[in-house]
Amino acid sequence: MSFTVRRALVILLTVGPLLALALLVCIAPSFLVPPARRWWLSVAAPGACIAAGVLAWRFNLTRFTLIAAFLVVAHACLARPGLPAEAGEGLRFWFSLQAPVLVAAFFLAEECGLLNPRGLLRLLLAVGPAAVAGAVFGSHGDPMLGLLPRGLTAPLAPGWLPVPAVGGLATVIALAVLLAPWPSREPRCGGMLAAMLLAVVAALCVMAPDGFAWRALPLEQRPGAAAAAVSVFFLAAGGVLLAAGLELAYGQAFLDPLTRVPGRRAFDHHLRTLGATYTIAMVDIDHFKRVNDRYGHDVGDQALGFVAARLHRIPFGTAFRYGGEEFAIVCPGRRMAAVKPLLDDLRREIAGADFHLRSADRPARRPRRRAGVSKPRATESRLRLTVSIGVAEARARDARPEDVVIAADRALYRAKENGRNRVESGR
Repeated sequence: MSFTVRRALVILLTVGPLLALALLVCIAPSFLVPPARRWWLSVAAPGACIAAGVLAWRFNLTRFTLIAAFLVVAHACLARPGLPAEAGEGLRFWFSLQAPVLVAAFFLAEECGLLNPRGLLRLLLAVGPAAVAGAVFGSHGDPMLGLLPRGLTAPLAPGWLPVPAVGGLATVIALAVLLAPWPSREPRCGGMLAAMLLAVVAALCVMAPDGFAWRALPLEQRPGAAAAAVSVFFLAAGGVLLAAGLELAYGQAFLDPLTRVPGRRAFDHHLRTLGATYTIAMVDIDHFKRVNDRYGHDVGDQALGFVAARLHRIPFGTAFRYGGEEFAIVCPGRRMAAVKPLLDDLRREIAGADFHLRSADRPARRPRRRAGVSKPRATESRLRLTVSIGVAEARARDARPEDVVIAADRALYRAKENGRNRVESGR
């Protein structure tokens, strides 16, 4: 099983049950009627958010810690059975605005730590306005809410989607930010934060006792069920945030930060999971030191990314950065005779591709050329990169993966001695 599939399964198994529980609330609201169940949910929801915040703080993911702190305060403000209707309207208006703005802003912000002036200021911005809103709106609603245009405060669909229009617009913009392909952000975490934000918005929708989900319940049971439903969706939000923190922590521990392929620690872990049949290849960029000395380490980093991107796409194995300019490819369940031709095709693909030297001000994507404008002349330097590959397989059922790595490494050095840009087999 590849690392990508494994990570997707972990996310699905973590987030799926929580979202299924949230869906159960809408389908069977009577699930929330028993008082003991409501009490358990009122404790579990902030507990999940606190656990996500502590984990994020332990791994220096302070942006997630701040989002978790906001969720704890927001849950305390929203999950109250005795909220007056005008107070609920004011709280929905405020949190439908603050939640998407805060989540999108912290997603784009850089890490700065927590116990420093910038970190404490961010913490104040995360929990301060939410606490003030809970105090102002929570008792009687805010008279200023009536001074705003009705089009801003009116719900999108009363009884079904009671989120104010301006809050819905803020949520759509935040989702676009979270799901956009940012080069410096982990895409899975953006998607998981989007799911967390939707859980918070769902909590705002179900907190109204006269909402669509509670019409089947007696009037006296609706406030308690609505408050418990808020806890369910905040439990889902905290669980999703916890999974997102685990995903980022995994990336810090197992992914190489430069090439974004699994690193040496992931390689060592993967070796312990192999069965009796497998092939390991060691890949080394030819004359890499010469590239670094002539063009600088920035170009050397680009060359590593260029090769890693092609290794990461191979369908017959998993690529790892072994160290320096050396990569490893592990092919579980495959014999060397079947893998070697594929490695030779990979070698030819890399040798035949143009590696363009990227200047500091060159955009990440080529801009579109307007009609009628002639194509500019190429002024960028190009390099031809080649790789040498050594490959070996487990020849006995009790073969140690470390011995196969050594055999593949020796074959790699023979490829270097025999002229480079070739594939050699281990004996």
